[in-house]
Amino acid sequence: MTRLEALHIHLTNAAQAAGGFLPFDVFMHAALYAPQLGYYTATRPVGSAASGADFTTAPEISALFGHTLAHAIAPCFADGLPAVLLECGAGTGKLAKDVLDGLSAQGIAVQRYAILELSASLRAQQQALLKHYPCVEWIDALPSAFEGVVLANELLDAMPVRSFAIEFGQVFERGVAWNEPLKAWQWLQRNANSLDATGVLSSVSDEIKTMPRFELERCEQAHAWVASMAARMLRGAMLLIDYGFPQAELYHPQRAGGTLMAHRYHQATPNVLAHVGDADITAHIDFTAVAQAASEQGMGLAGYLNQARFLINAGVGDAYAAAAHGADTVAQAQLSRGLQLLMSEAEMGELFKVIAFTKNAPSPAGFERGDRSHRLLGEQDA
Repeated sequence: MTRLEALHIHLTNAAQAAGGFLPFDVFMHAALYAPQLGYYTATRPVGSAASGADFTTAPEISALFGHTLAHAIAPCFADGLPAVLLECGAGTGKLAKDVLDGLSAQGIAVQRYAILELSASLRAQQQALLKHYPCVEWIDALPSAFEGVVLANELLDAMPVRSFAIEFGQVFERGVAWNEPLKAWQWLQRNANSLDATGVLSSVSDEIKTMPRFELERCEQAHAWVASMAARMLRGAMLLIDYGFPQAELYHPQRAGGTLMAHRYHQATPNVLAHVGDADITAHIDFTAVAQAASEQGMGLAGYLNQARFLINAGVGDAYAAAAHGADTVAQAQLSRGLQLLMSEAEMGELFKVIAFTKNAPSPAGFERGDRSHRLLGEQDA
């Protein structure tokens, strides 16, 4: 029996046990994280198209990303904050390598770089890449208390989401069921309970409440993770990089179909019920809810802006000049191409956002100009 066949049995059994209606967050969690069967637990999803991977990330595109991030977090280690980092969901380990190299170049000796990684296959990649960095260690759970800097690049978008639909003000929870005659998963919906309905309706505008249909996702697990990490933070900073929008922009009439996407072989599709276990499933982040979750646990918002502006503020131009100096034309062309992908509005520059929080510690650099924190409250640019 293949892994995908075993995963299918696991999912259909779960749907049957749930009475035929499997809430989407339960389905998504199993498809991605079922032990030895899920997409993240049994595959190596990150890398180039040529490698057979399904998607790439900013650290894989260019070392300039990690080197610039190192410049941004260096000021956090002033005033006695220990040079300790925690990265959650570290991909191939490339970001850790580049951040460590970048901090070393600034004379900062990292005492400890902890990685929390759920995927055994990705952890193996990380260990191979980082074997010559003695400060790196792997942990299996969040620490009960933490002092230092927390990094998470494209972590929150991979957390299971709940899916809802609003039809003329009535809220439905969406789930899936296996259609045996069609040999396919299909969407179902049922009336949302009163607590969920109240929460969903409080997040959207009056215009959306009058629409014939509006689909949306709520990533309660991501918000809980942010709150949990913020509560454990005694002193330090937390930087999160991901794609998404403030609540007013995320739940906009133009996004009536929601933001669920599947990624396979560097192709994106909204059909997340196809290729289950053999494709990534993601949704855009509600950064308003993320900011609220951190604030409720005592962390202050240090800044929120798009990736392009953050990298410019944090010195990506200097990092590029240093890397290009003395490089041959091929290497310079690769650097330029990587920088374009990181910065272009048509690529990652605008879609990806950087949000930072601090508690009893200096703020990271990178938010001096173009900060959009006001948008998290629904305010427009001045």
